[in-house]
Amino acid sequence: MATLLVTDTRQGGCALSNSIKIMVNKKNSCGVRGPEAVCISDTNKEYTYTGDAELSKNLVYLDWYVDSTKVSSKDTAGKVIVNWTQSPYSTVGTHAVKVEVHSQKGNQKLSECSMNVEVLPLPSTQISAAG
Repeated sequence: MATLLVTDTRQGGCALSNSIKIMVNKKNSCGVRGPEAVCISDTNKEYTYTGDAELSKNLVYLDWYVDSTKVSSKDTAGKVIVNWTQSPYSTVGTHAVKVEVHSQKGNQKLSECSMNVEVLPLPSTQISAAG
C-alpha cells in the first residue's frame, strides 16, 4: 500500500493538498521450461509455465503459442504439449514457444514470456552394400 499526495499551489501561496491510498501490484514473473532442441519428427514435447501467477479458471489463465500460431487457449494446468511435426512450425530452425498470462477480469494480458526452441533435421543415413 502506498499513499499518493497531490498538492496544488496557486499564485499568491494558497495551497490545497489531498491524498489517496493506492495498491501497487508487482508484475508477475514469467518463464517457460521445456526442451530447447527437438527433432523435426518429435511429438508430445511438454512446455511448462514457471511464473508466479496463480492459475485458476476464474481468475488467471494462459494462452500458448508456437511462433504466432495459438496452440492452447485458456489453459489453467500450466503446461502445453507441442507436436513439432505440425505445420506451420514443422520446419528446421529456431521457433519460439510463447505463453501469455491473462486475467479473466477484463481479459487483460498480465505478462508474457517465451523461449527459443531449435528444431533439428533428421540425420541422413546411407546404406550401401559391401562389396
